[in-house]
Amino acid sequence: MQGLTVQGLTVEALSVHYGRQRVLDNISTGLLPRGEVIVLLGPNGCGKSTLLKAMAGLLPRQGRMLLDGRELGRGRGQAEGKLVYLPQNLPGDVRLRVDESVMVAANALRSGLGDDSRSAVEQLLHRLGISQLAHRQLGELSGGQKQIVALAQALIREPDILLLDEPLSALDLRRQFEVMRLIQTETRQRNMLTLIVLHDLNIALKHGDRTLLLNQGRLQGCGLPAEVITPAQLARVFGVSARVEHCSHGRLNVLIDAALPAGKL
Repeated sequence: MQGLTVQGLTVEALSVHYGRQRVLDNISTGLLPRGEVIVLLGPNGCGKSTLLKAMAGLLPRQGRMLLDGRELGRGRGQAEGKLVYLPQNLPGDVRLRVDESVMVAANALRSGLGDDSRSAVEQLLHRLGISQLAHRQLGELSGGQKQIVALAQALIREPDILLLDEPLSALDLRRQFEVMRLIQTETRQRNMLTLIVLHDLNIALKHGDRTLLLNQGRLQGCGLPAEVITPAQLARVFGVSARVEHCSHGRLNVLIDAALPAGKL
């Protein structure tokens, strides 16, 4: 219908080269709707981090990205605050308190949150369960605590697109569950789109609305997690013999039985 705007992100024919080597080859996703958590899966070295960096405008790329039907220029999404990228390797020691670092992030783009900045920071730290860290120096925190503070720095900027590269890697089991549940909630309430790189297939099945599966720089699957995470795909992409079965609560889980011989991949 005329006048309606497509709400979400579309990636069209995105490719990345390192010299003569093509690292990402013609990635096209179709519409990734707002309000959804998109999990990016694939073996080590398949191009997951490269895809996030290219989407964030940090690498030269070919192809197009459209947000709500309008093209995002290279790097423009970051500059306008529409897109926030959280890398896998966080910056080193920064001489700021936790609340100060989130305040800096709040005021880094656009005109900031004005007089409401302090209240917004306090509320976000509370939702993330790290209010007790507010006056701690960043350099004093554990790796897992730093990951959650970095997530706060990303969310406080109110992005339309949030790109997270393995944000659970330093978290224990409870924090992984809590952070993924929070990411789901924030994504829906803010009507943003979150693209997150994970290695845990069961977390992807439980918390992802949609799954992108990469292998050797090419998109091997895009759709509902149960449609993409299948025994055939796991054998072809990860080289494992696996079952995808319902648990006693009716949820799908991946069970790995064996690594396949190289000749059967």
